[in-house]
Amino acid sequence: MFRATRFLHKRIPFKLADIGEGIAEVQIIQWYVKEGAAIKQFEKIAEVQSDKATVEITSRYDGVVKKLHYGVNDMAKVGDPLIDIETDDKSSSNSPQTKPTIDTMETDMELNAAEGVKTTEEGYLLMPSVRKYVKENRIDLKKLNIPFGRVTKEEIMAAISKSESSNAFIEYQMNPVQKAMAKTMEESLKIPHFGYSDEYRMDNLIKVRQEYKERTKSKVSIMPFVIKAVGMALKDFPKLNAHYIDGKLLCYTAINLGIAIDTPQGLVVPVLKDVIKLGTIEEIAEKLADLTDRARRNKLAKDDFEGATLTISNIGTIGGTYASPVIVPPQVCIVAIGKMRMRAVFNEKGAIEPQRQACFSWSADHRAVDGATMARFSNRIKELIENPSILL
Repeated sequence: MFRATRFLHKRIPFKLADIGEGIAEVQIIQWYVKEGAAIKQFEKIAEVQSDKATVEITSRYDGVVKKLHYGVNDMAKVGDPLIDIETDDKSSSNSPQTKPTIDTMETDMELNAAEGVKTTEEGYLLMPSVRKYVKENRIDLKKLNIPFGRVTKEEIMAAISKSESSNAFIEYQMNPVQKAMAKTMEESLKIPHFGYSDEYRMDNLIKVRQEYKERTKSKVSIMPFVIKAVGMALKDFPKLNAHYIDGKLLCYTAINLGIAIDTPQGLVVPVLKDVIKLGTIEEIAEKLADLTDRARRNKLAKDDFEGATLTISNIGTIGGTYASPVIVPPQVCIVAIGKMRMRAVFNEKGAIEPQRQACFSWSADHRAVDGATMARFSNRIKELIENPSILL
């Protein structure tokens, strides 16, 4: 009579052993087993990838896989359970108590690609360090046209470099006005610039301008008032109404102001000539309107660009507050007017009051103009603008 042998089943957590070289975690590339499937000793369990290599983990036991502790692409820590295997006592006792065998250590990216190994939805096989690099730098591998399969950090960097060097471009053809401006700006680099800025109160000027519009029934902006103030100040500071040529400062009697105008053709700087002789604000406004209209229709003549002794650029119409304008040689001074803004300011009585202010940013040629002269010149213009009745 035979007596049945009763074997006790035991559930064993199969831990991820140290695979060497100080590796603390690996990425699960693919599983070779499923939950509920039978497995034998030395059969492959999973393929994992470290920073160093791809490794296949094999079983130490015969039994049944009861649980997979990770999904594909998850990071598994060395020493933590990889899977649970249910064995019988006989199988467990006869199993070698050694570390899992590393059957293969694949480092060839072509072999990995051939086996169809994937770590991303798109099909890229990335080591943990490479995956971290891609994530931190927000790299889209698809846009780099890298073939699916294993990808190294060096391959990604090379693809980025190739992409950047092969970017398509459109050659922009500069028109004659822009070429002339470019040449002028190259010459301006030879000038030792220095800057000076101050904020001018604009409230009184705005009020006077509105009254002037109502009285004359004309459409006049702030600019004619500023132009006249600059012209009047230059009469008191003739060294700024000048050209610096070959070590000589040539001061002019006629005050010709270059007016920077934004046009569809680019930035142009036609000249408003004999500002002081124009007389009234309305005459200045008419001449300015004519220059602006012809500039935007590309109808300026050669003579319109000649003879400027100082340049005014009103960046405030676009939105800038401060600037470092570049001198147009052989002139020795240029100003950029910023956008008006409301500010809370302490008045002479110590009370806070709102003021509309605009910053006037000056650049001057330090070979011809010193800081004290520039400050006094700016103060004179500030006085005229803050007391605009003088301009009338």
